[in-house]
Amino acid sequence: MHCGDSATFGIRCKQAFRQASRGFGKRRVRRRTPGGPSNHDEN
Repeated sequence: MHCGDSATFGIRCKQAFRQASRGFGKRRVRRRTPGGPSNHDEN
């Protein structure tokens, strides 16, 4: 599970993962990253 090399990206990914774990941002994360976690860098 790699969310990016930058510290800011890591924090953002961690927050998104936390929301996804809760099931609150699961749909949001999927919509934002149609390709998967690898596309998180483009966001």
